[in-house]
Amino acid sequence: MLRAYSPLGFYPSAEFRHPQGCFFVDESLIFSAVRFNPVKLADYDPEREWISPDEIRLLGSMSLAIPEGSGVVYGYPDPVGYWIENGPPDDITREEFMVQAREALCRELRARNSPFWTTVPVPQALGGPRYEFNTVA
Repeated sequence: MLRAYSPLGFYPSAEFRHPQGCFFVDESLIFSAVRFNPVKLADYDPEREWISPDEIRLLGSMSLAIPEGSGVVYGYPDPVGYWIENGPPDDITREEFMVQAREALCRELRARNSPFWTTVPVPQALGGPRYEFNTVA
């Protein structure tokens, strides 16, 4: 699953890549990619319906990895995630996947015309302002 982030957040300046989830940092588009595992009905919670447990793990681990005294990072994610057509490749950490995912996500965001992006700044890749980075973290 791919998810774009608005420039309203305050982001780490480095990417995070793991076989189960990646956070790609680019000056014009920040996005995450995670392997999606269906949620069992017993684990379903309507308050987090828009975000998967795998994405929560990814964002939580990044936030908790900030050394004490180094400030904060926080994301402002698009509430709509995008499925990767034909499923993700075996290795989502590879540069080729990042490039393809970025292009596909930009196409989807332009085509969708979501009301979300009318209320918050769009990524710079779509004509919005620059992202802010915590360069200490």
